[in-house]
Amino acid sequence: MEVWATTKEAWLRQYIKLANGVPSHDTLRAVMSRIKPDEFNVAFTKWVQTELPTLVGCHVAVDGKTLRGSRDGEQETIHMMSAFAAKARVVLTQHPCDCKSNEITAIPDLLSFLELKGAIVTIDAMGCQKNIAKHIIDAQASAGS
Repeated sequence: MEVWATTKEAWLRQYIKLANGVPSHDTLRAVMSRIKPDEFNVAFTKWVQTELPTLVGCHVAVDGKTLRGSRDGEQETIHMMSAFAAKARVVLTQHPCDCKSNEITAIPDLLSFLELKGAIVTIDAMGCQKNIAKHIIDAQASAGS
């Protein structure tokens, strides 16, 4: 984040004051470690909806990824499901699941955060389940593969 902010500093200054320059790695880590993930997800999803108020005609790609380096001692690795608006090039929302086999139960939870009417939703083979297809159809979106 620090490297990105340094390369985009002029752009960032249009939106925020950087009186002391770009925050350091340590400062960013301290701030990020205090954020409550569930509250952040709700706030982020609301912000995305203001920036992208409709998904009509948008390709929404749903996929899961295991976060590299997330295993910590006894804690299992973190597996996240994401919904990505391809044309807008933005992640719409994310939802954690316990492990790869839980994608099937995590996908409907992930999709419930979104107003999918008119969107084209694609999911890999693991997501090709009747209940997931029903969720997409009930939301008046189209399912792709």
